[in-house]
Amino acid sequence: MTDPAKKVAKPIQNASAANRPLSGGDFTPRAFQRVGDGSFWVAEAAGPSLLHFGRDGKLLDAPVPLSGGALQGMSKLPDNKTLVVALRSSSSVGIHTYDTGSRAFGSGTATFPLANGANNVSGLAMVNDHQALIVEEDGNQGKDARFKQVFLVDLQASSKTELVDLLNISDPGNIAGQGTVFKFPFKDIGAIYPLDAQTLVIVNDNNVPFGNVRNPAQADNTEYIAVQIGQPLNLDGAFNVPR
Repeated sequence: MTDPAKKVAKPIQNASAANRPLSGGDFTPRAFQRVGDGSFWVAEAAGPSLLHFGRDGKLLDAPVPLSGGALQGMSKLPDNKTLVVALRSSSSVGIHTYDTGSRAFGSGTATFPLANGANNVSGLAMVNDHQALIVEEDGNQGKDARFKQVFLVDLQASSKTELVDLLNISDPGNIAGQGTVFKFPFKDIGAIYPLDAQTLVIVNDNNVPFGNVRNPAQADNTEYIAVQIGQPLNLDGAFNVPR
């Protein structure tokens, strides 16, 4: 990603380089979405802010500041142009909308409480125009992990329903080779996505080279797991994954 048009006002690491490449020293990407016009929006935590890039990777606009708390994640609505941004403040999370066409934030904000004030949301994915999947977790990993759960959040009712306890996933066939109970005890569970109405794909952030959940002497791999849930989601067709 680059900033040749100098849309970023603050000093960047590669300011003197051709095309002004952007790096992790400038921004901290947490999520990205491609919208209907083919451009990309990145939610980054350092500002926090939203970054708008063209298909060629060039920054198109000045960063859009996000106010109201610490960035937790980003998804989009089925209209393929409205971003949904989660920001944590104290012991609750606020959900804000941003219209990429009009470049304006929505007037309303949905909120839901965290199970523990020290928890964070580490994954967010809309499933229809008012329901979202979230991963809520503590900051611990391995044997110290105590809370890693997937919830379905209803933004209209500001309520949430537990779907999966990631520290207690039934594995009767011992697919993972860990016995009949599989644990996903990573410090940062980076993403969640509905593969279909009853299957969730969940991915960890391996924190290389510091993550050593599976083996104390070896850096963790990135693990992709598919988890089946009992109650089908009301999944909007706009989110169906092509097969």
